[in-house]
Amino acid sequence: MVLKKASHVTIQPDTGYKEGMRAVRSASLFSFEILTQRTFRIPNVSTTQRSLNTEASRDVVSMPLHRIIDRRRKLLTLMSRYRMHIKDDEQRIAKFVQMESNLKDELTKQFTYENLSIHRLEDSDIPMLYPMISSNEHVHPLYQPSDLQLRIKDSRRVYILYHPNMAHDKLPWEVPLGFCCMSLREAMPKTMKDIYSSVTTNSPSYAVFYSINSTQKGLSGIEMGHFLLKKIISELQRDAPDVNRFCTFSPIPNFRNWLGQQQISSSPTSHVDHLLQIASPCNDQDAMHHESTMMELCAHYLHDCKRKRHAADPVAHFHLKNGAMLGPLFWAADGSPLRKSQSFGMMVSYIYHLQTKEKNADDYLQRGKIAVSDQFPKNKT
Repeated sequence: MVLKKASHVTIQPDTGYKEGMRAVRSASLFSFEILTQRTFRIPNVSTTQRSLNTEASRDVVSMPLHRIIDRRRKLLTLMSRYRMHIKDDEQRIAKFVQMESNLKDELTKQFTYENLSIHRLEDSDIPMLYPMISSNEHVHPLYQPSDLQLRIKDSRRVYILYHPNMAHDKLPWEVPLGFCCMSLREAMPKTMKDIYSSVTTNSPSYAVFYSINSTQKGLSGIEMGHFLLKKIISELQRDAPDVNRFCTFSPIPNFRNWLGQQQISSSPTSHVDHLLQIASPCNDQDAMHHESTMMELCAHYLHDCKRKRHAADPVAHFHLKNGAMLGPLFWAADGSPLRKSQSFGMMVSYIYHLQTKEKNADDYLQRGKIAVSDQFPKNKT
């Protein structure tokens, strides 16, 4: 469906700033109403909350899964785009929040651990799945199909998460909800070169997850990554019983941005203040001469920097809420431009101990307590 321009605003040269901005805002709100009503068939603002809930629920229940996901994706996009324009309209905000909540509730019912399955990627799957996987690989970008083929050779595997009812004229796993790249190894890797080494492991004891991605924006906020990891671990326990250690080799995407935003004290009073003085200015060349300082600062960032009791780093938050422990940090682990721009090339491992995973997750989510392994750098602050 192609939507025409909803309105046209002409602001005369002598129009005051406030009047001009009011006209622009009114036009934006009108565009928002037209877009949402045409796309989602939303009732008018005057519709009562009860009838809105009834209509939304009836509509959602009768829709196929892929339509529900697509509708929520569009709604989240519109809400984000027009957030500033509707922030003062409580009635309008409540309406769209309720719609989004109805969609999320229905998807949460459908996408449970029991309803999902995984498929191990094979060579024959690559022509069909490469476009979707490459466009959603945000951890280690893919540039050509041979890059994906490398990830399923030797002791490496790629698993696809799918729902049996998502596909129509395709095989179920040809409509992936997410995917995970992993490697079976005899020891924990220290660099990405270790992950991609062509050595075949005869008796692996480590399962190393190094890239986890979602492919459906409409499933944002629903525990796809958690279910994917849980499914893979369950399959490995059946197919590779010698594998009894599960960990990640993960990026630290916001560390460099965080470091650049810190205020450097002229009279440092804490250990972190002293470290920040040494690390400033934080460019690649200087960082290479201060390995121990940068590692300490990164450990402080991962463990101590919080957002509402939880880890500020998004990757750390994902694994910690799933029950992982903070593991070792690795210096110069990934020399790619992306990783250097994020963390000066540092990587971190999150360790999953199956016996303590549930307790770790509960401690983190309920109390903000972060489980730490013996391999994580000691906190000197």
